[in-house]
Amino acid sequence: MKKFFIVIGIIFLLFVVLRMCSNYSLSTILSNEAAFKVYLDIDERDFDSYFRLEKGTYDPNKHRVICQLPVSVDLFEPKCQDVYPASSIHCGEVFEKGKYRKYAHFELKDTNFKLLLVENMGGTAASFDPDHSLYSRKIVASHEILVKYSRGKINHIVIGDGEAYEYCSKKQE
Repeated sequence: MKKFFIVIGIIFLLFVVLRMCSNYSLSTILSNEAAFKVYLDIDERDFDSYFRLEKGTYDPNKHRVICQLPVSVDLFEPKCQDVYPASSIHCGEVFEKGKYRKYAHFELKDTNFKLLLVENMGGTAASFDPDHSLYSRKIVASHEILVKYSRGKINHIVIGDGEAYEYCSKKQE
């Protein structure tokens, strides 16, 4: 009977340890994962020239800019995200499940980010799938950017007129 309780105790202890480890991996970004938040440091008046469009094409009421991330994910997983103004960067931000989507090492492809100027359809950028014909027809223009990012953290990518970089890494240099 004593051996039975010891075995049950060991199983319970293993269960608790496994639960703690799985909760840790859900609430943090592991060293082989990455999360992204993309910021735009370009004035709306310059979008036409940035995307090489005829002057007056961009209309803030009809268009929006989103970023296609360098990831390869399953159907219904987000490939795109909204871009934020560069004035709202916070390097000390911690990962929160639900606020960010972290990508595993096998989902991260390369360093090619793509800014997309799309017709405003409502909804979130996360639901936009540029590989689907319904959405690809809504792309007005695109601009590909190479950006080095790091794994194991939230990458605050700033895209400007002449450069793109990981802001928090550059700030520390």
